[in-house]
Amino acid sequence: MGEFEVHKGPIGVFVSPLYISLKDRTQVQGQFESREVTVKEKAWLIDYGASYAFGPWDLGKSTKLTLEPYAAGRYLHDKIKISVSPGRTHDKTIEFNTPVIGLRAHWDFDNPWFLDIFGDYGGFGGVDNVNQTWQAVGMLGYPWVIRQEVLRDLNMHSKAVTTELLSHPCSSHHSSVGIIKGVSPLAGRL
Repeated sequence: MGEFEVHKGPIGVFVSPLYISLKDRTQVQGQFESREVTVKEKAWLIDYGASYAFGPWDLGKSTKLTLEPYAAGRYLHDKIKISVSPGRTHDKTIEFNTPVIGLRAHWDFDNPWFLDIFGDYGGFGGVDNVNQTWQAVGMLGYPWVIRQEVLRDLNMHSKAVTTELLSHPCSSHHSSVGIIKGVSPLAGRL
């Protein structure tokens, strides 16, 4: 499972692939004999689309809200195989690609916590033989920081020079990334 987004100003594009591989095996006792039944399923569910962000709006106490409607597609390829041993095997593949519309809401709170809620609906009564597809998701998050510290040997005595740490924050709707670069006297001891 992954979530990949790119934003240029308020315009964004995204792709969200999910791969599932399941297998189960059991013994089934019939009236006269026992049979082994194996079920295998492999599926790809991929959401992809484009969005436009409105906001952020200040809601007071350092809380900000951004709304992001999106138009997307939902692709499913689901292969199911049922084997009854000895004897039979049944294969079935379900596949569709259908349009979806949705809305995301992103709240940034005073402390670094944030909340994302989004939902969508698609299918619209029969596109690609899909009557409807929908999802509703809520995520509570906390930004994380990647820290890189470098210790430099500036002379023969291996003195560490301290410089200020520079922060270059980057953010997305689902995480916040900061990269800190610099030299610290503690770098060799961490």
